[in-house]
Formats: sequence, structure tokens, C-alpha cells
Amino acid sequence: MKDTSTTKKTILLLTLAGCLIYAMSAGIRSNYGILLNPIIENSGITYSYVSFALALAQLVFGIMQPVFGIIAMKYSGAFVLRRGVILLVAGLLLLPLCKDMWMLLIVLGGILPSGNGSAVLWHYYGGADTTDAGPD
Repeated sequence: MKDTSTTKKTILLLTLAGCLIYAMSAGIRSNYGILLNPIIENSGITYSYVSFALALAQLVFGIMQPVFGIIAMKYSGAFVLRRGVILLVAGLLLLPLCKDMWMLLIVLGGILPSGNGSAVLWHYYGGADTTDAGPD
């Protein structure tokens, strides 16, 4: 039987880690509007194309949440979080390299919001549903 204080510390640590992941994800997503002008200046892409990429990002964010939920139920929440963090970091690293509309649509409209969509599932990692979620 586990020590109660160790279990409470573990739960607290996992909850804080999950909150941090979600806060970073929500912060990135909330600041898309602030990043609009720097993206336009850096890439040379018109305002309408960047706005279209941001609209696509909102749709992808909403679509990927149930997709990642299904994947989490099949594998585990930790599996989804790891892949989501990879997508999020890849999107952030690739965003300054976007110099044409198609690259911007792939990175800002697909990769980055997919990583953001997985962060919504952080509660799986805390143990709320992982007993049924499979190995990992």
C-alpha cells in the first residue's frame, strides 16, 4: 500500500504539470491575434491569407480534440500528451520559417493547433481515466 503523503504529492505534481501544459497551450492560442502583424511582416504573406490560416487553426483545434480523445482511450493520455507536445513544439519552431501561404497553412493551420488540441486532454495524465485507457 502506498504512503498517503506520497500519493498526495504525486497527484499534486501531476495536476500542476497538467495545468502548466494547458496554460502554455491556451496562452499560445490566445495570442494568435497579437502575432498577426509579426507573422505578416516576417512572411510577406497578405493579411487575408494569415487570417484564413488562423480560421483554419480554430477549426483544426476543435476537430482534433475528439480525435485525440479517441486516441487517448485506445492508447493512453500520456501517449496523446507526448505527441501533442511534439506537435506544439514543432509548430512553434517552424512558424518563423513560413514564407509562403501553403507552409503557413500547414504549420499555423494544422500542426500548431493539433498540438494545442491535445493539451485539453491533460486530465487523463492525472489518472482520472487512465485505468481504462490502455497501456503506457
